[in-house]
Amino acid sequence: TELGETTLTKLDLIYTTGRLTSASGTTESNGVLLYKSTNDFTYNGEKVSKVVTKMNVEDSENPGQFVLEYDVTSNITFAGNNISNWKLATTTVPLGPISIPPIVLESELSNYDINKNPFATLPMAYNILSTHYNTSNQGILGLSANNYQAVKVTAMGVSQSLTMAYTYDEAGYPKTMNSNAGDKLTFLYK
Repeated sequence: TELGETTLTKLDLIYTTGRLTSASGTTESNGVLLYKSTNDFTYNGEKVSKVVTKMNVEDSENPGQFVLEYDVTSNITFAGNNISNWKLATTTVPLGPISIPPIVLESELSNYDINKNPFATLPMAYNILSTHYNTSNQGILGLSANNYQAVKVTAMGVSQSLTMAYTYDEAGYPKTMNSNAGDKLTFLYK
């Protein structure tokens, strides 16, 4: 977003037997409707295994009608209470004869510590929706009970592996995280 620009997403959440099964709503920027979206969630046992988001834009030739612009699909695999694999694919609707292959980002997470993941304390619905609405901050990681110490990310056939080292407070929550790429996070709690 540009400086001074406000983007607002509003979603209606649908629960079935206490589990978030779908969400739909709108995304606006400075009061202008950008997208109408739908989200569907699939579970393997108690854990979300698939998230499908469809982003629809107003059809310029048919005002008031909305057409699919792109969709995002996450396939999530768990090992115990932690994510072991997250495959994120974005597919754009073809424009005329030009077809763009899906953009696929795959993350293999491993070597989890035994300490508490602070993001797992956030509401489950927020963590599930973060798979597609908070990707820049890796909101999906709130679905894991512990903190990953290794990740291998593959995009367009190119892989990068990172390792993380944490320091912890007395309650077992991370205070700092440093990666071998020089990234540093400091966790502050209220």
